[in-house]
Amino acid sequence: MQILSLTVKNFKIYHDRHFEFQPGVNAICGENGAGKTSILEAIAWVLFNYTGDCNAEELRRQGESHTEVTVSFISNQDGRTYQVQRKMGKSRSATYTIFDPQLQVKIDGIHRVEDAAQWLQEHLGIPHSQKLSPAKYLPKLFGEVIGIPQGSFASDFLKSKEKRKEIFDPILQVEDYKLAYQKAFDLEKFAESKVREMDFQIQSYGDRLQDWESLKQQLSSLERECQREQEQLTQLQEDLKLKAETWEHLRQQEEALQ
Repeated sequence: MQILSLTVKNFKIYHDRHFEFQPGVNAICGENGAGKTSILEAIAWVLFNYTGDCNAEELRRQGESHTEVTVSFISNQDGRTYQVQRKMGKSRSATYTIFDPQLQVKIDGIHRVEDAAQWLQEHLGIPHSQKLSPAKYLPKLFGEVIGIPQGSFASDFLKSKEKRKEIFDPILQVEDYKLAYQKAFDLEKFAESKVREMDFQIQSYGDRLQDWESLKQQLSSLERECQREQEQLTQLQEDLKLKAETWEHLRQQEEALQ
């Protein structure tokens, strides 16, 4: 997944701004209070349903009636570009719109946070959690792993083994690697059985080829004998032809004498 651009309207300190990002690592620089964190918070709010310690009122720019954030990104699932837009008014109810700019169509059936979270988790390339729904798992993932607050980068490494496993296993795709290892192990066993089978066949052929020289000599002898028999057959056929001609001549003489 690659984020291409971010457009914010009435979000925190921003009235109407557009940001574009380049492939690879992007650094957001600025003085304190310039709005660096707000850029990350806008992305987190749209793609991960994450608000941190902020409430809905704090996300909306002061004095405005609504806030709107649009994130354009390349899907990890199909490699296509999508635009995800989230709006929220004073009623605090947020709505989603996902747009396919290549086909110029909206993705049907996605309006609620739950619908968008399900779609986003698949297209962001994030493994599913067996315990939490996407709407709950995405903000937890961003808050604990992706959008780590300042000064707490190493805090997850200090947690218990069970907590670290719960946090890092989905990120590292441990279950996927376990499954891949199991499949590779099964394939290795199958390959070993095939190798043993081929070794047995090679040994069998080797045993049969031990008499190869003797068989070659026998073949040569039979070929020579066959050649002699063929020569004798040719000679006998010529003799038969001569005898047939002689017999025909004698028959004609007999007729003449009669």
